[in-house]
Amino acid sequence: AQPKAEPGYAKIKDLNHDGQITPEGDRTIVGSRQPSFVWGMGNTLTYKDLSLYIFVQGVEGTSRSNSLLTDNNVQSGVRYNTTVKNWWTPDNPTNEFYANAVNATMGYTIPMYQSDAFIRVKDISLSYNFPAATLERLRLSRLRLYLEARNLFTFTKWTGLDPELDSQTGMPLQKEYQVGLDISL
Repeated sequence: AQPKAEPGYAKIKDLNHDGQITPEGDRTIVGSRQPSFVWGMGNTLTYKDLSLYIFVQGVEGTSRSNSLLTDNNVQSGVRYNTTVKNWWTPDNPTNEFYANAVNATMGYTIPMYQSDAFIRVKDISLSYNFPAATLERLRLSRLRLYLEARNLFTFTKWTGLDPELDSQTGMPLQKEYQVGLDISL
């Protein structure tokens, strides 16, 4: 099915075994945008007047094409994608990426699929509630000092910007930090 293929070229499977690679006969569904499960877990730990809240969320069982790993923009032998890849070479016979050659995909569009499952530390909050003696002296009913952080860590094999983005051109979630004082009279 690939008579002009050379070592390191992409391997394209003839799914209907007719000896030809065609979109009609050799197309298959790869990856899944429907997660096996979506989860979240939060907990508050309290010791005396200190309180620590942590919320973690995750998605499992999804994969999709990563456009940063695809090199369809080849013109005059120059690849415009700047993602560092472990290309196949005779000295590096890896199966991670095909050879860095203009004809390595033999004219076919070859999307690269990756798991975009993730675990994200979504929220962390550390707070201190001032004791009753301090509140009485200041004539307050409540005084709380807190530090909050959002989107601190994301653990994923996805090599794009953010596994929750629909494309690589969107705005990824930003890390946020807040310091606050909650006062009740």
